[in-house]
Amino acid sequence: MHPTYKILSTRRTSYILRFIKSDLHLLSNILSFW
Repeated sequence: MHPTYKILSTRRTSYILRFIKSDLHLLSNILSFW
């Protein structure tokens, strides 16, 4: 595997994790409103 590809993949996973975190935050806020 290319090192650049590995860096790109890790960056992508970090982005996905950040999105999941923000989604969870939004979900918890919505649930708290309920």
